[in-house]
Amino acid sequence: MHDFNRMDDEFRKGFRAMIAIWLIALAAALGVVAALIWAAIHIVGAVTA
Repeated sequence: MHDFNRMDDEFRKGFRAMIAIWLIALAAALGVVAALIWAAIHIVGAVTA
């Protein structure tokens, strides 16, 4: 029983770490997309101006 509880606790820690990594990756991807959109708007603005 004790071993099972310890394994469950380790699994929960790993799961939290996985979620944190996913959130960081998602935020980074959104940041890259936002930067590309910002750059595209400025390039289009420079070309049309």
